[in-house]
Formats: sequence, C-alpha cells, structure tokens
Amino acid sequence: MNDLLLNQSTRANVNSFISKPSSSLLLIGSTGVGKTTIIRYIAARLLAIEESQINSYPYIMQISPDEKKSLGINQIRAIDRFISLAIPRRDEQQIKRIILVDDADKLTLEAQNAVLKNLEEPPYDTIFLLSCTNPNALLDTLKSRVSKIRIVNPSREALVSYLEQLDPSKTAIDRAMGISGGSIGSAIGIIEQEETHALAIAAKLSRNVLSANLYERLLMVNDLSKDPILVNDLVTTLQQMADISLEKATGMQAKRWQNILYVAYKAHEHLEHKTNLRLTLTYLMLNL
Repeated sequence: MNDLLLNQSTRANVNSFISKPSSSLLLIGSTGVGKTTIIRYIAARLLAIEESQINSYPYIMQISPDEKKSLGINQIRAIDRFISLAIPRRDEQQIKRIILVDDADKLTLEAQNAVLKNLEEPPYDTIFLLSCTNPNALLDTLKSRVSKIRIVNPSREALVSYLEQLDPSKTAIDRAMGISGGSIGSAIGIIEQEETHALAIAAKLSRNVLSANLYERLLMVNDLSKDPILVNDLVTTLQQMADISLEKATGMQAKRWQNILYVAYKAHEHLEHKTNLRLTLTYLMLNL
C-alpha cells in the first residue's frame, strides 16, 4: 500500500484491520476518495493473493449497484449461493472467501435486511467488505454489526505533490484541487477527463446556478430533479466552492459565501435523509 496516497490515520486503521480482521468491515468515504482501491487491497492482503488476481479469483464475490444505481434483493440473494459453495482447503489459512459490496448505501431496505442476516451469523472463513459514501442511509442494526474505517483525505500538500507526478499544468492541478475537495480519485479523474468528469460538470452547473437570478434558478428545478446523482454533485461542489472562497473573502462577500455554505449543508442533510428531491432543490434555489 506504499504507492497509495493515504492519510496517516487511514493507513494505520487499514493495516490494523488486516493484521486482526473481524468478520465484516465498512469503509466510509466521500466520492473519489479511493474506497474501491483500498477495499480491493484489503481483500488481496487477507487472501494472500496479488491485486491483479482479484477479478479472476474464484472465491471473491463483488456486488455493485445496477443500472438503476441501486442494490436489490436479487443481487444479495446471490451471496447465499456463493457462501454455500465448498472451498478447497488452503493450508492453514482461515480466511478463504471475501464478499465485496460497493456503495452499500445504495442497498434497498429489503436488501439491507438480507445482508444483515449474513452479518449476524457469518461463516467462520468469510469476510464481508463494504463501502459507502452516506452511512446515514444504512440501518443502525447493520452498522452495529460491522467494524468501520472512515477514510480521511490526505493533506493538500501531499495531494498536490502526488498530482505533480502526473505532469499536468499548475492551472490543471489548482482546478482539480478546487473541484475535487481533496479526494485523490476525483482529482486524478478531473485532470484526465477535464470537462467531461462528473464533478467538472457539477462545478460548471454550480457557477451557472450562483450567477442566475431566483426565477432562473427555480426554472432549473424540474430538469435537475430527474438526475439525483448530479444534484448530489451540485450540492457537494457548492460546499467546496464556499469553503475555498471563505478563506479569502471579507465583508459582504464573506457573508454571501457563509450563506451558500449553510444552505448547501442543509441541502446535503436533506439528501442524506432522502427528503423529496424536488423539495430539496426548491429549498436550495430559494435560499442561495
């Protein structure tokens, strides 16, 4: 893991879990922070295989959201079939099988209850590794059954130094830092994909929203309410823009950015608690 850019506390927690694993782990982190990379690294270490073998290894099962951006009961039922398969003995290795669940916060309520049954009575040789962005979307009973590691962003200096190795321009690095909010995966993606990256699109939308008048903002609600992922990126980007701008803003300008930050955080809370998307957008547009 030496080639991964990790905050020191995150690295220590990951290594601690690997050295003494429990039957399940939930990785919590913002979009683009590297949850998938870290969880696959943990799986490889626990099974004593190379990371390049993960996709073809027969005793790793990976579940990700479908085209509807959700994880349903049928995907989770496949876990029961996977667990029932016999595994050849591999020396004295206790951990023989790993189940990876990406974006566990996209699990439906029915699917969460199905996962919970497995977490309550886990097979002795199997470990569940889950990742999520919004732990508030998970049942308290499910969260109580798993160990947790919250992924902390690396320092700005460490991230800039890492990005400089990709040889982009200083302007490209500054832009990636401003949009990504310090998430390594997002920063790299923004540099590589430029205007087509989801957060770059959200950043452009954020600027348009902030420059629009109230009537123009309200007209955006209908179309935006059809794209919850873009709305989430919009709210996140507004928070990041406000955080950065408040470092230098003074007077009335500072008060405006403070209001934007407050409204964006409240909208984020509404999204986490699955408040009606149109109502959340209307609140956001009325109060910016």
